[in-house]
Amino acid sequence: MRGSRFLKQSLILAVLSPMIAEFLTGSTSLFIFFPNPLIGCVGFLFLLAGYGGGVLLVREVSVITGRGWGAILPLGAAYGILEEGFGVHTFFQPYGHPVWAMGQYGRVFGINWTWAVGLSIFHSIYSIALPILLINLAYPETAGKRFLGKTGIVICLASLLGAYLFVGLTTPYAPDFAQSVFFLIVIIFLALIALKLPERFFIPRTHEPARNRRFFMMVSSVPLFYWLLTLTILVSVNFPAVIATGLDLVVCFLCAGSILKNIGIAGNHKQVMGVAWGLLIPLFSFDIIEATWYPEVLLVTFFFIMYLRSLGRKGSDVINGSTGIP
Repeated sequence: MRGSRFLKQSLILAVLSPMIAEFLTGSTSLFIFFPNPLIGCVGFLFLLAGYGGGVLLVREVSVITGRGWGAILPLGAAYGILEEGFGVHTFFQPYGHPVWAMGQYGRVFGINWTWAVGLSIFHSIYSIALPILLINLAYPETAGKRFLGKTGIVICLASLLGAYLFVGLTTPYAPDFAQSVFFLIVIIFLALIALKLPERFFIPRTHEPARNRRFFMMVSSVPLFYWLLTLTILVSVNFPAVIATGLDLVVCFLCAGSILKNIGIAGNHKQVMGVAWGLLIPLFSFDIIEATWYPEVLLVTFFFIMYLRSLGRKGSDVINGSTGIP
């Protein structure tokens, strides 16, 4: 870590990512620590290596390049491809947990296209962007400052690649050569977007917020609510997958554009908190239903509700400067 100056913030950020993407979604149960805590801790360390390494590296690139969300969002999608495509192989899984019916919905050339697009977007937002937003709401003084030195970058990169290499070698449904090449090209393309796309696409359009917090809560909740609609209703009625996938992309672009257009770069703490609440409300709602089978997920829900409430008491602006770095 960069002189250990931001060691605490780095560790919290690394933990927030799997807490949201795995424990808050119910993908991983808190009961992994029981009845064998040792095995549970080893499993959590694998999650920490993959998610934590990924989110820290993406944040570091965004700060070094000064491109803010212009780097965070596309690199977050690239991370999603690395995890789901080359790690756990759900992009190619035809049936079973966790894809279920999505393993046959929009499946062409052995690839679950609707699932692949949706999960890449999900990881971009919830595994990468949201944890970065939350850590900077909690520690606004770290905005635009590097967390990692050369040693930290090497450790995070080795952790990220090592974790998913091990998982990939021990998980079925591995991609074939053509599929691997295709998704490597997509990762490279996303990296080029992160580094080359004009910054104006990711800079807030106004100085002061143009809308209230409720507006941002509603807008930021739409992408995940739409994804949950796809996972439950659209797939069950066999709605055309190509349209569902296209709508997923359109919804996300429209919502991101609406947020950037209205959120401003100063005096926007309440609005940014609205974005955070809006992103998490669909998960909270889903957890209430999921608690029927996995009641322990409500503990994670309660933690994040209390965490957001504590962040709401802070009054500092967290989106500032020309790059829009949170």
